[in-house]
Amino acid sequence: GIIIPTYGDSPAQGFFLSRGGYYLGLSDHFDAAFRGDIYTKGSWAYDIATDYSDRYHYTGTFEYKKSFTQIGDPEVPSTSSTSHDYNIIWHHSQDPKASPGSLFSASLHISSATYFNNTLSTGSQFLTNTYHSSINYSRDFGTLFHLSGGLTQTQDAITKEIDMQLPSVSFNMSSIYPFKRENSTGTPAWYEKINISSSTQIQNNLKTYDSLFTVQNIGKSQFNNGIEHTIPISTSLKILKYFTLTPSATWNERWYLSSVKENFYNNTDSIVTDTVRGFRRTGDYSANASMSTAIYGMYAFKSGNIVAIRHVMTPTISFNYHPDYAVPAYNYYHTITNYNDSISLRYSSFQNGIFGYPPAGKSEAIGFSLDNNLEMKVKTHTDTSDGTKKIKIFESLSLNGSYNFVADSLKLSHIGLQGRTTLFEKVQISASSTLDPYQFNRATGQDINQYMFDKNKSIGTISNASATCSFSFNPDAMKSQKSNKGSTQEQENVAKHPGDYIDFKIPWNLSVNYNLYYNN
Repeated sequence: GIIIPTYGDSPAQGFFLSRGGYYLGLSDHFDAAFRGDIYTKGSWAYDIATDYSDRYHYTGTFEYKKSFTQIGDPEVPSTSSTSHDYNIIWHHSQDPKASPGSLFSASLHISSATYFNNTLSTGSQFLTNTYHSSINYSRDFGTLFHLSGGLTQTQDAITKEIDMQLPSVSFNMSSIYPFKRENSTGTPAWYEKINISSSTQIQNNLKTYDSLFTVQNIGKSQFNNGIEHTIPISTSLKILKYFTLTPSATWNERWYLSSVKENFYNNTDSIVTDTVRGFRRTGDYSANASMSTAIYGMYAFKSGNIVAIRHVMTPTISFNYHPDYAVPAYNYYHTITNYNDSISLRYSSFQNGIFGYPPAGKSEAIGFSLDNNLEMKVKTHTDTSDGTKKIKIFESLSLNGSYNFVADSLKLSHIGLQGRTTLFEKVQISASSTLDPYQFNRATGQDINQYMFDKNKSIGTISNASATCSFSFNPDAMKSQKSNKGSTQEQENVAKHPGDYIDFKIPWNLSVNYNLYYNN
């Protein structure tokens, strides 16, 4: 049938007829609508839209809009031009029951940067500066393997920049226990707890501008891509009954289709970076072992409203190792010097890699952490009975750090302090800070390899800290309300026709957040 247009007046385009056209109900599963706009000052536009669905399988919508906007005075050719704009929207959703184990969805929004500026649009559309699009697919292969992939795009209407992932693929294997017996009885042996998993990530990213977004302008040099394989192996076992030892090792493999090469330009101190095309790989491993336990302490009160206070300490000590991947044998890092050997710089051939690159510097570090939990049990008194309840004094109060034995300097890391608790079962409070144990050179902005304790007998200075306090209030209006006012007939009439009455008990929620930051 015919779609009646709306009419109006635009200061820039003149009088118009908008969104008029023709509707076709093509079948039980999809339809189509053809609409157009026309303006008295020469602008015009059209769009094609369709809704489609198949019950218990999928639903979706698609719309393509094209506009031709007259800018300036057509009678003055030097000031007149026509802007060609487009807007594409596609939404698709699959019913999860249609294909158990796999799922496809799409949310596509691609638009020229000036579309909403040159066409009739709502205030929110006019002020929208960023458009996001995504097409995703996932599939389970039994309970062990999972595949997911997608195409994503982010478009900035102000900077005209387009950021795309074409595609992003992830293939994961859940943990398996290769040495576990099929029919094991009793306590499993330590090697039966060894588990292995794997993850493969593929990414191909493109950054460009909408004016350059054409097949002719896009070359392979603009893509940043790579493949990363990660294989972690871990197990856990009890030591001396009360300690849990968790050793683990991780292998990272990265594949790239390009690398970089840096040099000083002729007899200057300027650095020139060249992209070298060709397949290159990197591989690195790390090993870690951690041991933890829990220490419980309780103090019981013989009188008063406080029944007892319980303190739980969870100390953890760990050891981390990885080799120095900057040594020449790996060929991952290179050192260049300028023309008079006064400047020497080290760089990695994979420093622009999308998945990073192996770390420089050997690590043989011991990590330490201590977490504390403090609770109090108090008496409660009601009209019918007496009981007890728990009050959390500190849900968590922890510190952590590490010491690298093979570092050239600054072997001790900064110390992290964190804490959180809840007051009156409603107010959440959390705080964190970083303690710098070294003396600080404010002129260079760097730590000095001397402890603050050697200077003024203090354990360090707080380099940064933050605190957050949040709470929310809401009434009981969300609960069902029953009134005993009015006759039975009046109450039944309100229940049958709620739209004819105003409920003044409107649900509301008030949230308050306060954040405090400190940087030294």
